[in-house]
Amino acid sequence: MTETKHPVTPRRIFRALASNRLAQFLAIGAALFAVAPPPESPRSIHIDESDMVALQAAEARRIGTPQLSDKQAQRLRAGLIDDELLYREALRLGIDKSDIVVRRRLIQRVRMLAQDLAGASNAPSEQELRSWFAATRQRWRSQPKLRFVHVFIRRNSKRDVAALRSAAIAHDQASTSNQAPPPLGDAFPISRLVPLTSLDDLEPMYGSAFVTAVQALSPRSWSQPIASKLGRHLVKVIERAESQPATFEQVRQKVRLAYALEQKQRAVEAFLSAARRRYDIDIAGPALRSSGPVARRQAAEPRSVAMGSAR
Repeated sequence: MTETKHPVTPRRIFRALASNRLAQFLAIGAALFAVAPPPESPRSIHIDESDMVALQAAEARRIGTPQLSDKQAQRLRAGLIDDELLYREALRLGIDKSDIVVRRRLIQRVRMLAQDLAGASNAPSEQELRSWFAATRQRWRSQPKLRFVHVFIRRNSKRDVAALRSAAIAHDQASTSNQAPPPLGDAFPISRLVPLTSLDDLEPMYGSAFVTAVQALSPRSWSQPIASKLGRHLVKVIERAESQPATFEQVRQKVRLAYALEQKQRAVEAFLSAARRRYDIDIAGPALRSSGPVARRQAAEPRSVAMGSAR
């Protein structure tokens, strides 16, 4: 049987291409390439007019003038071009990859971006703070408080210090009330009777080492000399109030700060968890003792991130 041959015409060629998926894909790609703008040359610096107008308005507000003069506008344009040139040269020289300061700044910037994207920088509502306070109730306790009297010492002689301590003990034995500071020692700018005060409030005046030492004292007995920011003191603790569960109002500001910190940490952790899936992480040295995302190699979209010396 003789096969009938049809003549090859442009119409038949078009029908054949239209039914071929590969040809369709190539045709769509060619069309997109034709209409897409040409890639910006790395040697080309273009500053959009609308951006320039916005920058001039911002600079005018900064210096407190309705509008920049021609000279000021020219100076702004020149500075903008200089900055862009320096930025391009930094990229060309690879400073963004090799400079540790730039690296840290980029890391910090992406951390802030992750927090902003998650809304962690937004001010929490009253209800959010109170709910988080209730969920973390065990963390919030009032500071221990101390009430004490002290004798201030400027002299360095051990004999003088021992004599002052003996005189303070004798004063207590002869006094009807051993809660008043004895009229001994050197002049001190504020009262030597310290009312019941939290440790946090004592620390700025006397220093953390002094507060720690006084907190460990047995009540109703004179201490050996204790150094503070101001000098040395003989101290007698009169009353100690132990830590108690705090109310929301007592620790409101601390709750607000801790809540904000936790939200930011969670935002960065979520960002990193998503980012880990895009990389194949290889750390030179012993295997990580973790079953978390860092320790697992991800097959999807592998990109090598080498840390440490190559193996």
